[in-house]
Amino acid sequence: IYIDTCDPITDFDTILGIFDDCGNTISIVYSDDGLPEFCPEAGVNPPHWASIIDSVYLEAGTYYIVVTGYNTTIPMGNYKIAMGTLPEIIGSAIADDDSYLEIRFSEGMYTEATGNGALETSDFEISFNQNGGTATGVDIDYMSNTSGGALEGGEDTVRFSIAVQGESTGLEQVTIRTQSNASIFNSFGIGLLRSASITQNLSDQIAPFLVSSNPADGAINIATYSDITLEFSEPIQNADETNINNSNSENSILLKNANTGENLDYTITTSNNT
Repeated sequence: IYIDTCDPITDFDTILGIFDDCGNTISIVYSDDGLPEFCPEAGVNPPHWASIIDSVYLEAGTYYIVVTGYNTTIPMGNYKIAMGTLPEIIGSAIADDDSYLEIRFSEGMYTEATGNGALETSDFEISFNQNGGTATGVDIDYMSNTSGGALEGGEDTVRFSIAVQGESTGLEQVTIRTQSNASIFNSFGIGLLRSASITQNLSDQIAPFLVSSNPADGAINIATYSDITLEFSEPIQNADETNINNSNSENSILLKNANTGENLDYTITTSNNT
């Protein structure tokens, strides 16, 4: 869960604590101030003196959330407390042609803690891992809703139009995360944690090809009991996306007598791309 006192009503330096027993002097977790960029709308000066517990996991039970002041010699004033489950990234998908990447959130998200404003590309950070692939980089061009229209705020699925440098093999990975814990928010002003990133593989844009064969193409005088070994440029599968094995290989690989056109029976073993 997430708890904070970030609100224009909050007008003093708060401290938040969670206790597992009434009167217990030892808290499970407590918070004094947020980071400087946290909560610019709070009524206290400086505003980040509002408190934030941005992530805590609690087992089932009864707990006591206590709000107090940093300096108890100064009278406490007004405050507003917000509590809820943290928003999350729950999934992603990418277009077959790598033209866009979509991210699904657990709820509608906004660029402002007040629950207003459409998400912006500057709210996010994108990183690229070549991971043995052939593409060399990815950039975000713009963001839209799932229909390609402008974002209005509160969308739970957003589309990142991306530009990929080079052709991808499907090994390359793109990771998207927020710039900070205070970049995008749900309608209650709870921020998506920077640690809630999503990593998505690019699509495979390069068809596999035959790297080598043994016997070599065009070889003659090969014994009829010889093995034939084919090596491809990457792992291959049947057209229906099932792994190739001895029971289904004839769906994708034929062995023919070139003189008679007769299909020949065979058994097959496979390991990765061989």
